[in-house]
Amino acid sequence: MPNHILDIDANHIQQSDWIEFKKIKLLMTPRSRLVDYVVRLGIFFTLLFQSDIYISVVWLLVSVVTDILIAKEMAAYNNQVTHVESTVAHANIIKRYKYFWYFNTMWFGATSLIFAGEQMVESQMVMICLLNLIGLMSVAKTSAHSEFCNRIIFIVIFSQFVGIFWNISSVYNYTPPGRHYIYIIYLLLQYVVLIRISKVFFKYMKHNFVLQFDNKQLIDNLSAKSKLLDEERKIAIAANETIQRFYSNAAHDVRQPVYAMQMYASMLHDDTSLGDILLPKIQQSCIGINSLFNSLFDFQQLRLGTIDYQPAHVRINELLDELSVQFMPLAQKKHLKIKFKSVDGDVFIDEILIKRILGNLIVNAIRYTNQGGLLVSVRHQKSKKTLSFEIWDTGQGIADENKLLIFNEFFKVPDQKIQTDEGFGLGLSIVRQLAQLVAGSKITVKSKLKCGSVFKFSVPDDLYSLTWKNLKKESTAKLD
Repeated sequence: MPNHILDIDANHIQQSDWIEFKKIKLLMTPRSRLVDYVVRLGIFFTLLFQSDIYISVVWLLVSVVTDILIAKEMAAYNNQVTHVESTVAHANIIKRYKYFWYFNTMWFGATSLIFAGEQMVESQMVMICLLNLIGLMSVAKTSAHSEFCNRIIFIVIFSQFVGIFWNISSVYNYTPPGRHYIYIIYLLLQYVVLIRISKVFFKYMKHNFVLQFDNKQLIDNLSAKSKLLDEERKIAIAANETIQRFYSNAAHDVRQPVYAMQMYASMLHDDTSLGDILLPKIQQSCIGINSLFNSLFDFQQLRLGTIDYQPAHVRINELLDELSVQFMPLAQKKHLKIKFKSVDGDVFIDEILIKRILGNLIVNAIRYTNQGGLLVSVRHQKSKKTLSFEIWDTGQGIADENKLLIFNEFFKVPDQKIQTDEGFGLGLSIVRQLAQLVAGSKITVKSKLKCGSVFKFSVPDDLYSLTWKNLKKESTAKLD
């Protein structure tokens, strides 16, 4: 089934449930009882003057008790289930409530047993007008529920019919005055009119509820869109702040190695005998600038989502050998020892991506380590089913409050003892985002202030294999 049809059906069900709850809530909403009391007193005094006082008092007491029970059911509904979105809970209380309504309506209609006898025409007309008013009030209150309303109308008319026919048979022995036939015709017309009025009311209320639901949906949609726009505005503001921070940091961080290289070149120009001293510094400045632009390139590719992940079998020994050649001079320049500990086999991963991740972690470890050294190791943990690339250092360590922040863009650990102007603060952010391209991978960090840190890049051991090691053994066997 097409999705748009399913959406329409779901919306229709939602609309039906919402309208049903609104209809029930309307029926169970307490209203002013003043008109009811006036009508009840009118009937009471009419009965009082036309019949026995005891009958009048009994009628009044029963009608008052019924009214109290109806009020209690309304209170129970509003206290217990008005906010419960369960049709069963609503239906149960309505089931009890409607029988009080049926009895109350029948009790009013049953007054015809008394007034439809030999009473004066004027008294009977007053009573009929009061009962008609009861019928109209019932229609107004229950018209949102078509079936319930029709039963109420039927009960009030039928109970009057019963009273009239009772008097025709018992008082007049089936030969009543002509006015009784007029009353019967009048009741039939009244029934037709009330049914017609209830249909008009029902149609109007249904249309009104549909409009209310549509308005609610419109308001909800506008609120959701407003909230979405507000979130987008906040994202745009945050992005703008990020860009401003980026330009500020980039201008500052690029200036340092460029200014140093310019100064070294100027000194070399003035005194060529300083070449052995200054040329390595110029070379180091070039390496720093190249590292900065590599970070910018990675950052831009990650932002645009243009990195093409192409996994292949990468020999772990060869990977660590390349990293050793690349970063050994950088560590030696700071008089740091760096060791590489590998495992046999290969890992199925994008070679450029793994070099970027480990390279950033190694550069970061060297940058924040002033004495001691680094260990770059690879471990296959069968119990955890992972292959871990680990970078250990003896640096200053990371405070607990900064362990999550270090992976944010442009964040640098605030420490005056460490020179942090050599990068944009993008290295670990790039590591985190690159790692997300490898399914099932994880970046973790453990650190203690003044003791050092260990960063782990773990991948599922499904990506690890000993194929290369086995091939190497087979080649050696063939040579032997």
